[in-house]
Amino acid sequence: MPAGQDIGFREQYLRSLKTRSVGRWEWIALRLTGVFLVVFVLAHLWFLHYAKANHLSFQDISARLQGRRFQMLDLGLLVLAFAHGLAGVRRVILDFGVLSLGAEKALRWVLFVIGGVGVFLGYRIFEAFLGAWGRAG
Repeated sequence: MPAGQDIGFREQYLRSLKTRSVGRWEWIALRLTGVFLVVFVLAHLWFLHYAKANHLSFQDISARLQGRRFQMLDLGLLVLAFAHGLAGVRRVILDFGVLSLGAEKALRWVLFVIGGVGVFLGYRIFEAFLGAWGRAG
């Protein structure tokens, strides 16, 4: 390429993929978390609303929430939602192509901490609801 000639967007993007920590595994992970997120949401809806043919009442739902299977399903849904969402946020920010490699690593850690704190707080809130629902029944 002659000196002073601008490279196209496609070439710039392909070059950035070689120098950045973005690549095939991130793409695969984002797609897999999306698929598992759909599976977990459908399972959540099924177990919470359709697993029993009875009418839905507060007592029925609170009894279902006390089961370990549903609690693990909900925790998995929480973790997957944060992982998928924050990976998407990272991907959007990196698509702008304005971060240095150091800033990119810092972004990864900041999003990791945000995700960890979000999952922890979400679990604590879920735990509080379990206690309140257990006493209400």
